Amino acid sequence: MAFSACEKKEDTYPDTPEITYNGINRANIDLGDTSGNLGDWYLYYDFVDGNGDLGTKFEDAAMRVFLVDTTKGTEYKFPFPYIPQQDRSGKKYLKGYADIRLSVAEFFRLAPGVARDTAVFSLYIVDEAGNKSNVIYSEPVIYYR
Repeated sequence: MAFSACEKKEDTYPDTPEITYNGINRANIDLGDTSGNLGDWYLYYDFVDGNGDLGTKFEDAAMRVFLVDTTKGTEYKFPFPYIPQQDRSGKKYLKGYADIRLSVAEFFRLAPGVARDTAVFSLYIVDEAGNKSNVIYSEPVIYYR
């Protein structure tokens, strides 16, 4: 008689964060919409950080999420949200999904005399150890009036 057992190994990921692009909610934005609510624009992404050092500090005001309007060269910076220990599943790594939300009225403005423009956004994150993730890109966003 023989018995065998196997020990389940925990998934491992590199210490440098990795992000995956999951799309946007709107690729065309009509700034002439008269309904009174232009709403928000979202970019969705997944992330994984092998050493799990993202969102560990409740009052961390450091900018860790970087969104760049590649057509204008404008960079927007955001802190990574705090993720409590009980939501980390006891694993060394941190894996999840997130989104960037921008107000259409505030972030998608046309210059005077311009009726249409296009934006493409890039995104990367930096963990608490200073490891920079790969860079992802949105599809073009066309906004017009």
